[in-house]
Amino acid sequence: MSYQLSDSQVGAAFAERPLNVDGKEYGFEVVGIGLLTVASGRVAASDPFVDPAPPAFTRAVPPGNYPVQLAIARLPDGDERVAFARLVFQADGHIERWEMAVVAGQEVAMLQEEGYFGYGVDAGTGCFMDVEAGRHLSSSMDIDPDYFEELLDMMDATYKHTRSWLVFTPSSASPCNIACFSSGWGDGLYPSFFGLDRDGQAVALVTDFLVF
Repeated sequence: MSYQLSDSQVGAAFAERPLNVDGKEYGFEVVGIGLLTVASGRVAASDPFVDPAPPAFTRAVPPGNYPVQLAIARLPDGDERVAFARLVFQADGHIERWEMAVVAGQEVAMLQEEGYFGYGVDAGTGCFMDVEAGRHLSSSMDIDPDYFEELLDMMDATYKHTRSWLVFTPSSASPCNIACFSSGWGDGLYPSFFGLDRDGQAVALVTDFLVF
């Protein structure tokens, strides 16, 4: 069976309930970092400094402005890490099952046990975006070699030890923006999952930064 998102971990994280894992207790803080504008209904996720224009996930969502939330885990040794990032499509929706978020050409049935699809992080940062925003970000980076550094400077405005975040609009020509945030332990390969209601409609999109 492919890697599965732990519903109990996500539930505890975003409800700010203590979570016991292997005899160790973790607390959580949930931080809302802003709204993501999804104009096309096609959502993507990546390390925006490495892959500024990622392909969209195959599952579309209704266009709208959706809250982005981070579940920050307090570790027993006092460290804190962004454990999960969540994009909320239905504030009152109930998740019945989780579906791995994939892009065209990825087949979950072909994965080996505990295998998963995800996006690679090499700059310690993940994000959610509309694919249109990604095209504008890629263009801005091509035009201005210093744009990368400008974004990092803006992220510093929210910096706390181990984490920071930024919601920004890469082009005045489009309302589509990008929500980026520190990725758990840093670099790695991280899976995302759509939480679906009983009718198969997306309630949320969660990236698991594998803190546990």
